[in-house]
Amino acid sequence: RRLAVVGTDDAARRAAVAIIGAQDTAPYKLVGFVEPEASLPSLLGVPVVSGHRDLWATLRALDIDLVVLGHTKSLPPPFLTELVKCFEHGVEAVPATTLYEELTGRVMVSALEADWYAELPTRAGGIYAPGKRLMDLVVAALSFVFAPLLLFVVLAILVDSGRPIFFRQLRVGKRGRRFVLLKFRTMRRDAETDGQPLWA
Repeated sequence: RRLAVVGTDDAARRAAVAIIGAQDTAPYKLVGFVEPEASLPSLLGVPVVSGHRDLWATLRALDIDLVVLGHTKSLPPPFLTELVKCFEHGVEAVPATTLYEELTGRVMVSALEADWYAELPTRAGGIYAPGKRLMDLVVAALSFVFAPLLLFVVLAILVDSGRPIFFRQLRVGKRGRRFVLLKFRTMRRDAETDGQPLWA
């Protein structure tokens, strides 16, 4: 997994050292440090980049899927807001103290009081991810069994309001990837002529 460490405080640096030391055995690769304003060109041989303008664009350009959080109390509020947007795009987060303990088997006692509460529920661990994938495949397979019933839906739409039968709309998925949603049209034909959603 490609990691970025947010911040350059002591906890962030110690976690980075642990990541680099375990890179041959752990499934992590440290790509860089991210700060609101990059104060150094590099740290521990890893580049330090600025993410104050568009943090999501910065992480996406680096192909980051996991961020390691240093002391969040040292980060400005606008930067934290940008960080939340990244979580909404599917980037996971873990406190530096947690990852340090995972890699070294030791507790970073000196940093616990600062951010012991800061772990965000963004990591899909355990059996959740494979379980969800299995459920997706099962539901997709069952849809073929009930496919003949969809013909009645098609006929109902044609009789009620004619064509088009399907409605297309651009949506945003995991990690900000865009995709075209195709579904049966249940609204009047001119409800969203420009393809943009209308809110009640």
